[in-house]
Amino acid sequence: MQNYFKQPLILIILLPLACQGMNQQQTIKLSLLASHKLGAVQLEKDDKGFHILQNGKKTPVNSYDVDPLLRKMNCDQLKAFQKHGYVTGKKLSNGEYTIKAHVRGKGGGIGGASAGFYLGKFSVYFVGHGAILIAAACTGPAFPVTFKALELTLSPAIEAASNTVAIGCGVIGGTATGPV
Repeated sequence: MQNYFKQPLILIILLPLACQGMNQQQTIKLSLLASHKLGAVQLEKDDKGFHILQNGKKTPVNSYDVDPLLRKMNCDQLKAFQKHGYVTGKKLSNGEYTIKAHVRGKGGGIGGASAGFYLGKFSVYFVGHGAILIAAACTGPAFPVTFKALELTLSPAIEAASNTVAIGCGVIGGTATGPV
């Protein structure tokens, strides 16, 4: 009978200790890049949000002034983020602060970006003007007139499409090759 009462007694003793542990706030300090005009500033995050520490004064950062990427992160995610990114802070004219997240990434390679740009642009030219040539050839004796009319009509659209594809391929090529 004595063992029956020991289990609830242990639960009653340990439950307040567990609840006390749940009420503790986790606070972390983050490195912050800011203008030298602000002086020594630090960024802190706890359960209530972000705070700027400047000259011993703790100023809360409004949630709408926090980068959406940072707003969603818990303390553990923020610690991991600091390995691959950084946070910048600015003081607004009304005395409030804004903070933004920046992710470090590889820069693009100029060779890959150029190759991707020209490959994309000339691919669209080849397909667009080739289709015009084939369509005009199907008209038989009206080929010269049809070809000229189709070129004048469709050339602006082909040029616009080639620029869009060229930019996309240039970004892909530059990102894929990295700094060269």
